Amino acid sequence: MEEAQKRLQAELDKVLGPRRAQTSMQGSGGGTVLNFNGGTVFFGNGNQINNVFRLQPKITVVQNCGGTLDASQKRRLLDLRDQIVGVSRVLEGHQVMPATVMRRLNSHMHVNSYAEIAADLFERAESYLVRWRSRLEGMPGATKSPGWRDRRVQAIHARCKELGCDRWRLNYMRKVFGKVSMIDLSNEQIDKLYRAVMDKK
Repeated sequence: MEEAQKRLQAELDKVLGPRRAQTSMQGSGGGTVLNFNGGTVFFGNGNQINNVFRLQPKITVVQNCGGTLDASQKRRLLDLRDQIVGVSRVLEGHQVMPATVMRRLNSHMHVNSYAEIAADLFERAESYLVRWRSRLEGMPGATKSPGWRDRRVQAIHARCKELGCDRWRLNYMRKVFGKVSMIDLSNEQIDKLYRAVMDKK
């Protein structure tokens, strides 16, 4: 029995690596109970159950040292991820999964998890996802995605505020569309206005 236990111990060590099992008690009928990291392995003979494993799943711990993203910054990145996924769903041949977005973000930022992104690099991570979303939203059919119009209008207002060109925007709308309120514009007109504003220097 001792030799068999050693063989099983060796097999467990191969699977568990540094999480070595240690014998904690002898069961009846010559069986043995091994405990390790809160998991249990039962093996034995006679009326005992053989080779039943209850192992804790492997857990990846992200070291969140000072200077990483706070909760609101993480939420912003996850919201952008969801928007990218939402827009991609209405675009034939461009659908992406949430895990794909985060994997590409992590690769772009050279981290294992978005939670490891340094706080002073948040704008770079945000910009990466915003540009990705904008590329998708500029494709034919993107106007069908949830929130598309609201995001376009918000971006127009933000850009005009940045450039101080609200008067120019109103004149453009009046000249090109014959209207002065974005509420009255169709999605196609909103998109045309968005592109004109974004191209303005």
